Amino acid sequence: MGFLDENKFFVFCLIVVIFVISIIIFKSTITPSVEEFIEVYWELSIAEGLVKATYVPCNAECSVSEIYRIGNIQLNKKDYNITIFDSETPMDYDSLCIDFNQNGVYCDRGEGPLKEHYTFSIGTNFFNVLSLKEDKVVIAHYPKDLTVEDFTIGFVIESHYTDPVYLDVNLLVNETLKKSEKLSVQPKQKLIRTFPVSLSEDGLYRIKVSVFVTPSDEEVFIDFLVNKGSSQ
Repeated sequence: MGFLDENKFFVFCLIVVIFVISIIIFKSTITPSVEEFIEVYWELSIAEGLVKATYVPCNAECSVSEIYRIGNIQLNKKDYNITIFDSETPMDYDSLCIDFNQNGVYCDRGEGPLKEHYTFSIGTNFFNVLSLKEDKVVIAHYPKDLTVEDFTIGFVIESHYTDPVYLDVNLLVNETLKKSEKLSVQPKQKLIRTFPVSLSEDGLYRIKVSVFVTPSDEEVFIDFLVNKGSSQ
């Protein structure tokens, strides 16, 4: 390679390097910074890693295969033992019992069997079985159906801001404001909150938790539908 050819090659490489650096600088100037936002979601309780058991004290018509899955789950800040089983078709895990009285016997009165999307309560705290699988149970802290007037729901507020933010947190029933509170949330902080709800009449209701970030007025909300029926 001659001297002129070497110079041309050097100039070509230099131009390529300058071009690449220019692209990197350009992209860095137009790429937005990491997005900051508030995340709101329903408080979930999850049981995973359920293990097989061939004998479980069960006070009902339980597993048809006599192969259970057992584990534990935290509800309302308390740990409970649970079992899931196949009540109709072998190995089709469709039922859940929770040992609320902690006596080691499952499916006592009020402990199940619960199916997917069933509602149950612990005191005034109501829960909904969101998902029921062989290896995983997911329960949300809100009801789907109920016959009482007063109940409590649970949700989580998580900050993805790098600075403290102030929030207006509102509870709405069929778009009517029922409760409001102001909160200060620190960077990367996660808050677990509960709201009492009261439904005096039977019917279908939309329950909504709305969170406004001040002073931007950014709104984030979650909601669910609940059917209140008569206890008679």
